Amino acid sequence: MDSSATFVSLFVLLLTAKSAVTEMSSENGLFFDAFIGRKMSLPINSTDIHQRTTNVSDKLECIFTCLGFLWCLSVNFNTTAQRDGLYGCGLLSVDRFSHSGSLIEEKSFTHLSIKNPCAEMPCLNGGTCVIQYNREDYACACRPENSGDHCENVLYLNISIRSVAAEDNIPITSCTRSMIQVNNVENCLNGRGHNIVVYNKFGVFQTNTSFDTHDSSSSGQQMKKFLEELPNESIVLIAVWDSGSTYFGDAVNALKSIGATNPNAVSQYRSSWLLVGYKGGSPSWITEKRAERYNGPCFANVKIPIPVDLS
Repeated sequence: MDSSATFVSLFVLLLTAKSAVTEMSSENGLFFDAFIGRKMSLPINSTDIHQRTTNVSDKLECIFTCLGFLWCLSVNFNTTAQRDGLYGCGLLSVDRFSHSGSLIEEKSFTHLSIKNPCAEMPCLNGGTCVIQYNREDYACACRPENSGDHCENVLYLNISIRSVAAEDNIPITSCTRSMIQVNNVENCLNGRGHNIVVYNKFGVFQTNTSFDTHDSSSSGQQMKKFLEELPNESIVLIAVWDSGSTYFGDAVNALKSIGATNPNAVSQYRSSWLLVGYKGGSPSWITEKRAERYNGPCFANVKIPIPVDLS
């Protein structure tokens, strides 16, 4: 028995108490997850799944046979020898990640799937993980607003924001109230009154909250305190849902400090109002919009370069 086969055999013996173990071809550096007593059960005549059956001398040969085909991602190894002493080896173009529901109990089989480096979702900010041809490595395909090996760098914030009053001419669902969407991530709070989302200058989400400035007498003071306590260099996104006209007055100066020029515009019952603001300066992208009762909603799409630079 060669060194690779010896390694695999010892490894399996040490971990027989577990339903899934890891086996490795040391020559290729590729790891396999082994599911003892299980097999991948797939339709025989499927046109979109490549399947091939061959006979091998042992499990390691089954693994190496799979490695000989770029399309092969997993194998079903029949642990019961045939009359000629060989074992059945089924090569499959799918694995337990793409067809987890097809992994069934079958005592006479061991299913082995090539370890998927994308299984732990290493790509950040909505990036797509793409397995490379050697099947050990991956690359992250980033969205346009991100860069870096793992899409960790934010190049800009693409903001879509909407303020909706209850009597606006728009079908109301859970996320057609106050939409505050950043790089395709929905921060829909659905709180009546002023909804607020905060990012730092590097494009990292910090917090979100809402203040019922329609019905809660303390909401204006609470919003004032919240805005005043935000650190400088904060991107502040605000959208009113339903109505925020009753108790916002205590926060007017705090709203002006983040770029609002007419926060009193929301004083009309069920008018809509939004703000893309900034605490600690006056960048050119600050945006404020409103619509009177029955004439909303109001929308804004704003692209903010990251990090925010006021120079």
